[in-house]
Amino acid sequence: MEKDKEREKWKTSSLKGDGEASGRRRRMCASRQRGDPRRCPVLLSWMYKLSLQDKPERAIRVIEKIKHLKIKPNIRTYELLFSLLGKVNAPYTKGNMLSQIHVSKRIQAVQMDMAKNEIQHSAKSLENLMRVLGAEGLIREMIHYLDVAEHYVTGNEASAFTAMYNTVLHELVETKESYKAAEIFRKMKLFKIPCTTMTYNIMIHCCSMTRCYRSACSLLAMMLRDGLQPVIQTFTSLIETVAGQNFPEAFYFLDQASSAGIKSDVILFNAILEKAYFKRRLDILELIIERMHLEKVQPDPTTCRYALCAYIYHGFHSTAVEALQVLSIWMISQDQDKQQEFRLKYEDLVQSEDPEVEHQIVEIFKDSKEYLAVALLNLRWCALMGVSLSWLPAESPWARRLAGSCGKTEY
Repeated sequence: MEKDKEREKWKTSSLKGDGEASGRRRRMCASRQRGDPRRCPVLLSWMYKLSLQDKPERAIRVIEKIKHLKIKPNIRTYELLFSLLGKVNAPYTKGNMLSQIHVSKRIQAVQMDMAKNEIQHSAKSLENLMRVLGAEGLIREMIHYLDVAEHYVTGNEASAFTAMYNTVLHELVETKESYKAAEIFRKMKLFKIPCTTMTYNIMIHCCSMTRCYRSACSLLAMMLRDGLQPVIQTFTSLIETVAGQNFPEAFYFLDQASSAGIKSDVILFNAILEKAYFKRRLDILELIIERMHLEKVQPDPTTCRYALCAYIYHGFHSTAVEALQVLSIWMISQDQDKQQEFRLKYEDLVQSEDPEVEHQIVEIFKDSKEYLAVALLNLRWCALMGVSLSWLPAESPWARRLAGSCGKTEY
């Protein structure tokens, strides 16, 4: 009797367990059919990472997955879609008529899907859309959506308006539409849309392109009145505006940045080097290079190009090669111990007669070590010119001369 009761109890519990398991299976199947909403954040996070990596082709698979799982998209989905699918051209490639048509078709398809799912634009989706249009050179369409944004963004979202206007200003300045950028900025001030540091940086950069120093100073004054402090981008744009006309004023801004506790970077110094090169001022160029070395700011390929071309223009060919060699080693590292480490690692590669060496150096570039790859190519070029390579810049007569003449130049 007891055995029969235990057997019956076991059967009941087994049936109950099977029923719960089958119930779970049914719920899982149903969730797959209607699209489990819990999976949406994971897929959106994946799309966001792809947008940061600039891989729109992989995002298409995620979109297909969302549709296959029948997950209803939300506004975040479309914000990422505008950011991803609007990228047609390869990096560093400008838009053309064919890419503009392609982008317009993609945008239209995304907007039709939004209407189908009864989802309206958000401030972020409009911002991403305007950024894509501006990058492709579709200026009229970009400004049209800026006007459309007034119907979607409420008055409480002032920061969203500012972000959209900053996006439009940036794209206008990048496409050298300075007059339209000035009109949009006046509209911002007229409608009392808050300006940020980025807004003023963009407009001061616009002044550097039009070489209007007076307007740049007016914008700086407005920026200070709004309680905003200049940052390194502000000083870079101011230097770009004034350096070609007045080197003492450029050095004044450079000193102001240092006194404000802003650490100078290579872009800031390159702004002066560019003007010094075009004005044929070797003395200014050498002073800036030595100041970069003293402040431990590593040069970049642009620095090397200005120095090399400046010396070649004046006929100082041997000095040009020596300067290129020193700057290339500084570009790798300014620490003497590390310079010796790189010498042991790459000296044979640089001086090798194997024709495949360049391909090996390019592989270093593919590993996101751009400065190292460019420096090695520069050093290899110096070796091919018959120059004996020295991996210690401190032994270079050119570097010693710059260190000795620092502070003696009249600008």
